Amino acid sequence: MIPEALEAEIRGRVESVRARIEAAAARAGRSPEEVTLVGISKRQAPERVAAAVLAGVAHLGENYVQEARGKRAAVEDLLRGRGAPAPCWHMVGGLQRNKARDSVQIFRVIETVDRAPLAVELDRRAGAASAVIHVLLQVNLSGEDQKGGTEP
Repeated sequence: MIPEALEAEIRGRVESVRARIEAAAARAGRSPEEVTLVGISKRQAPERVAAAVLAGVAHLGENYVQEARGKRAAVEDLLRGRGAPAPCWHMVGGLQRNKARDSVQIFRVIETVDRAPLAVELDRRAGAASAVIHVLLQVNLSGEDQKGGTEP
């Protein structure tokens, strides 16, 4: 159960962020609908995350596969019967190849693909699971060793 006071607090915070997004979009001559708000739920209790979804946060980001697995199930339980659509889960932390199988089952967006072998493994695992995963590929255009990303 999500306490009413928590829902109200989170709703107010989300409304504040949305207002800032609208103002920034207006300054840039863009529509706020072009901006995707991803609420980072790392180390947040499932009740807080579910309250954010109820307040309209449709995308959630997690840093750790292990934390996301349990939290996703808990959030979905809290949202059941509340009329909120299921959120789109993003992996926003570093990802190791050995976590690819679990990642394609948990996340719909992986924002941390920084090397070709990881991309190949994710593709293989997604295919085996009949899952469509959107990825953001980090490319190191400068060639500097201290910067992450795959070669062009």
